[in-house]
Amino acid sequence: MFLAALLSPRGALRIVEKMAISLGRMISLFLVWILFTTIYLVLLTPVAFFRRVCGQDGMARALDPKAASYWQAHDKIKPGLDHYKTQF
Repeated sequence: MFLAALLSPRGALRIVEKMAISLGRMISLFLVWILFTTIYLVLLTPVAFFRRVCGQDGMARALDPKAASYWQAHDKIKPGLDHYKTQF
């Protein structure tokens, strides 16, 4: 292939480019439509269904008619630059 590129750089490189683009499209087709769909249907959907059946709500969306407000107080941040070093 190197010899072909030396003899005709435009023609040989065009063939290599088309092959690389075709390979990239096949890989993206596999990843997006087959792999991600399978992961979503096999892993995420049953986990979400199980959490709903068990009554877990990760976002705390349950309505409480007795609540005056849904505000959740956060921890006070100490003044200074130390809290920027460990943000997470």
